[in-house]
Amino acid sequence: MIEIPFKENKFLQKCLKNAGGTIAIKPNGMPVFKFENKESFKKYQELKGVRGAN
Repeated sequence: MIEIPFKENKFLQKCLKNAGGTIAIKPNGMPVFKFENKESFKKYQELKGVRGAN
């Protein structure tokens, strides 16, 4: 499982969805982008790189 900080950027949220990731809420109430495996995270990185978003 891979978690990275939540981003409000709608393009990045779309990349997350298309890569198979989800938005999760940690026990402390903070939202994060969550990936079940490295492949999903790699796909997210590739998708966001298409437009050069951070």
